[in-house]
Amino acid sequence: MESGVRRSWLMRLGVWLDKVARLSGIPLVCLCIGLNIWVISIYFRVALPLLFSTKQIPSFFVYMHVAITLLIIFNIAFNYFVCILTDPGSAPNVPESMLDKVQPVVDSSSASTANNTPQRIVIDNVLWKICLTCKTLKDERTHHCSICKRCIRKMDHHCPWFAKCVGRNNYRYFYLYVLYTWIGVIHGTVLVSGLLYLHKSSLSEDDRRLLVAVLILCSVVDVSVGLLLRWHTRLLLKNMTTLEAFVESSKSKASKNRAAAADASTSSDFDLGKTKNIEAVFGPVRSVWMIILPSLSKLPDSMDVSQKSDASCRI
Repeated sequence: MESGVRRSWLMRLGVWLDKVARLSGIPLVCLCIGLNIWVISIYFRVALPLLFSTKQIPSFFVYMHVAITLLIIFNIAFNYFVCILTDPGSAPNVPESMLDKVQPVVDSSSASTANNTPQRIVIDNVLWKICLTCKTLKDERTHHCSICKRCIRKMDHHCPWFAKCVGRNNYRYFYLYVLYTWIGVIHGTVLVSGLLYLHKSSLSEDDRRLLVAVLILCSVVDVSVGLLLRWHTRLLLKNMTTLEAFVESSKSKASKNRAAAADASTSSDFDLGKTKNIEAVFGPVRSVWMIILPSLSKLPDSMDVSQKSDASCRI
């Protein structure tokens, strides 16, 4: 009885949190854009004139600094808006040539639909699941988002700061946005700290307050975004999503064998090696510039089906 009441409250809480995440998406996007515009305006209105008036810095380095700053701003804006405008991806289509190899797999441990449709199907020796909400097939890396109300291909997480899911098609832009934001706040922290030190006796009180506010914001964002970048770099190099990392973490906590737990928490069933893992996000890579420079090229339309070797996924 208590477990039923608890489950009911958890379901209500989940529905409430979904509504909050759905309603907060647009305000958080506006807040993110507004903070960026505010910092950029202070840079051009306060920091840049101070930089040009600093006699200790040669003009060549000032112009080089401006060029680097504009490059960072462009990449932050480009990756943010392209991530928002790019569809994260739907469940991969099953080729018609494989449909005649369908083998139903009845899962007695979970509920089935009203017409006894199995929740899992094997096609050409590969396990596919059936989304009971969307009524579509999905591979091991496709998950249903209750906020977006659709299945997302290679879903990483739903990000309220973008008001959409981060998945196979837009993860690249999400990662680069986090990377360039981290570079930008470090760049800003160094610049503002130097200006406050070099012009400590000549700054007006209003300019000083603005620069200190920017310095505090950059310092906070530096730590939080730095931790986020570290986390996603680890996932990127292991070809793992945030959802898959949480699942592996849960398995490791439930495991009684500490050695097995350590292996589970640091390994990925989809790990193809660092180079292939990077190409799974950025596409074929010939140089590092193809990763960090803006690009609208789409990933090859390959199926992100499970590559697990265990019997639960390959029959």
